[in-house]
Amino acid sequence: KQVDTEMTAIQKVTGNTATEMEKLGNTAYEAASKYGVAVTDYLESVGTFAKAGYKDMSEDMAELATKTQLVGDVTSSIANQFILSADAAFKFEGNVTALNTVLDKANEIENNYATSIQKMAEGFPIVANVASMANMSIDQLIAMLGTITAVTQESGTKAATAARALILNIIGDTETELEDGITWTKEEIESLNQVLWTYSEDAMKAAQATGRIVNPMEAVAGLAKAYKEGVLTQAELAQIESDLGGKLRTNQLDALIKNYDMYAAMLDKVANSAGSADKEVDVMLTSWDAKAKILNNTWTKFIADTVDTKWAKDFLDTLTWLIEGFGNLGTAVTIFGGVLVAFKWNSIVGSFKTLGSVIGALPMLFSSAKGG
Repeated sequence: KQVDTEMTAIQKVTGNTATEMEKLGNTAYEAASKYGVAVTDYLESVGTFAKAGYKDMSEDMAELATKTQLVGDVTSSIANQFILSADAAFKFEGNVTALNTVLDKANEIENNYATSIQKMAEGFPIVANVASMANMSIDQLIAMLGTITAVTQESGTKAATAARALILNIIGDTETELEDGITWTKEEIESLNQVLWTYSEDAMKAAQATGRIVNPMEAVAGLAKAYKEGVLTQAELAQIESDLGGKLRTNQLDALIKNYDMYAAMLDKVANSAGSADKEVDVMLTSWDAKAKILNNTWTKFIADTVDTKWAKDFLDTLTWLIEGFGNLGTAVTIFGGVLVAFKWNSIVGSFKTLGSVIGALPMLFSSAKGG
């Protein structure tokens, strides 16, 4: 039933023919079991990407989301949003090969630091677009979220919200809301800008020379260098954070400044992460959860192949007709039994080629029985 519900939703969005839907139905079980997730999760992903406008690419995108679900141990919804936000922000244009490298990078960070793909994935929809607008690379964003979450041990949502606020301040945005009705003020923007010109002068001059906004992580690098060399003291850093009006929590900015070496090491890790996710697949498929879902997919497909879905729907339509026609289920069943006897059920069934034809003929039979 759940599979049929997802398939119906997909056909509604895509306008696929019955033949195309039958093909999807056959491949869905294989794609889901390949990554040890429920077939309904895979189909949900197909529907999500189809609704997002991917249409012909929706199955390939869904397979990547399914791999993300397995490797990252995340829900299909988080996996879908992770991929959608990465694709939209960094303009991969649905290139599954390129998007697969994003999963590789996140997986490499999870394998080497005290954070998780889930935290990075849930943070991406919040901050990815702003980071891209600020000329940050996807490697920088993953390392930024990885550092904050590894150091603070807070959720990806909180880390991304703070990262987004910091980026908006550095690029001088006084219009985009940090949260409902709250934006950076001109004074708060100027306060941090003065700090950056003091401690990140090289990055600020380079941006000014090219006419581009300063890359936020290059600006943070200047602050980190000044702090490490003792030029920027703890008291001065605390004052900077205080001047930001409490809109940026001190622990997240501290995490980036005081652990910039971790951030830099993460950049090196993600630059050499190709194939990381694929290596995880075989390991994750040995889990009880994955094996149970594969078994469930196999059983569901067996039932689907054994029971004619159209026949089942026709039966439900007929049963509904019976109840509506005769007032209640008890009366319908009684009359149903009487008709079977009166019309010599066995001979009637023998005159039809399939049981589905019998079900389709029931309304006519019962019309006669009710009328006569």
